[in-house]
Amino acid sequence: MNAQHTPAAQPDFISEARSAFAFLTDTLGFHEVEAVTGTSFDNARVVFGSPSLLIAIQRERGDITADFASIAKPGQWGQLDLVMDHLDGPSELERYPMQGPDALTALASLIRVNLARITPLFAPQAIAHTLVRLKKLGEERAKRLWPSS
Repeated sequence: MNAQHTPAAQPDFISEARSAFAFLTDTLGFHEVEAVTGTSFDNARVVFGSPSLLIAIQRERGDITADFASIAKPGQWGQLDLVMDHLDGPSELERYPMQGPDALTALASLIRVNLARITPLFAPQAIAHTLVRLKKLGEERAKRLWPSS
């Protein structure tokens, strides 16, 4: 078995994500579904699951983001920024992805505070509507960011 070398200065994202999101497993009935460290850059991903919801926490090239999926459609993920736009309306500010030493803590706090609003969006009876709405929000954002495209 080949062990992957992580430089001492590089934080262990998987361990940090497990710690920051311990509230999911300790009190909310989630379990760890997957933990993967990428072979390129500093990419890594941890997926937590409950009987109704999957939450993926990932780091890609230093950006920390979250995605959500329904157990009913586990391959169709909704990006946190679009989910929050759906809940709170589009923001002109770039809220996500998060970066920096406090990014995981801030992301965990955001998800903890909003989880009761996020979970119903991914319920089996709501997921089809949610995915259509998230797609539309993504298209609207693309038009705002790249109006000539």
